[in-house]
Amino acid sequence: MTEDQMRTEDYLQLSSVYALLSRLWEREVDLELLQGLNEADLKEAYEAMGGYVPDANEEMVETLAVDYCQLLIGPKNQISPVQSVWEEDKFQGKAAVSMNKYFEALPSFPPPANVVDHIGVQLGYMAELFVQASAADNPEALEEIATHFIADHFAWTGPFLQQIESRAQTDFYQGLANMSREFLAFEFEEAETEES
Repeated sequence: MTEDQMRTEDYLQLSSVYALLSRLWEREVDLELLQGLNEADLKEAYEAMGGYVPDANEEMVETLAVDYCQLLIGPKNQISPVQSVWEEDKFQGKAAVSMNKYFEALPSFPPPANVVDHIGVQLGYMAELFVQASAADNPEALEEIATHFIADHFAWTGPFLQQIESRAQTDFYQGLANMSREFLAFEFEEAETEES
């Protein structure tokens, strides 16, 4: 395998991790997704990253939906998954403005109609960025965007994910928060190293 092929494979693997995390944070788990996570190879990889995969059945889907809603939606004491709310206690703050500038830099990822600085959207943006990097003639330019994006949009996730982990009622969401926090902390550290 050539160096370019290895780099492409690395980009695609990173994109897959970001895409999965994006989906898991954007909305509740459904039965189809839970069944997919229970497939042997994916389950092994997911659990190796620190996650936990419960059995796939309707009762578990309902249990996870309740936990997700209590954690992230409310009606009370929810933990906001939105960077502007987390940092400025309001919607559409500086983080949302910054996100819109990043959307312009990656036309293949159109901004969502609702909250642009939701953690799920931010993770989805990174997934698309690495898909584009895997096919780019000049992936270094996209790597540079990724480095700046991580610095601008992932510092808040550590405390957010710690709160989720401590308040989650299921092993699944405790594991997801822990896994996400460790992954993003590593990415943030890498980005800081590249910026200096």
